[in-house]
Parts: sequence; structure tokens; C-alpha cells
Amino acid sequence: GILGSRSDLPKTQALGIELRSSAALAAPVSALDGTFVEEPLRVRHDLIEGDAAENLKTVCATIKALLQAFNWKGIVGCSVTVEAVKLLGKEINTMEHLEKEL
Repeated sequence: GILGSRSDLPKTQALGIELRSSAALAAPVSALDGTFVEEPLRVRHDLIEGDAAENLKTVCATIKALLQAFNWKGIVGCSVTVEAVKLLGKEINTMEHLEKEL
């Protein structure tokens, strides 16, 4: 996840997001033991091969929808599948740049 400042610590929960090429799955997770604190929510999206700019807009909208659904203002951790990375026009070694864009 991304910490904005030391005041973000210590936190006992984070919103875990798994970003895939067809959807994102998210749930608040206990930082103490990794269990779901609430039921996971899946938001489906269509990423188009060869249109990285549009795919980035789609992914941003998906993540915003998940944040709003959980009314989340805290720490977020996100894993991204290799296929989703490719559809965003990125390579695995450029994830730091992608994180800043999202």
C-alpha cells in the first residue's frame, strides 16, 4: 500500500485490491492476520487490447468505484496481474510509474 505520511500508521486494516484484466476484487483486510473484514466486492471492466490510455481511465474508474463502495479513506494495497499490466501498456519493471499514475 501507499503511505502518505507517518500519521497513516499504525493501521489495523487496509483495502486489498486485486486488479485483473476483466475485473478488480477488493475487500478490507486485517493487517494483523490477513483475513477479510468485510465481504469482497468485484467490479467488472473491459480492457481493450492496444488501447492503454483508455484502459488506464477504465482502471482508475474501477478503483474509484471500489473506494466509494467501501467508503474507504485509509491504506490501499493493490496487486496487478501480468495480463492487466500488459493491457495498461506497461512492463513489469515499470510498476512504480504505474502506481503514481493510478
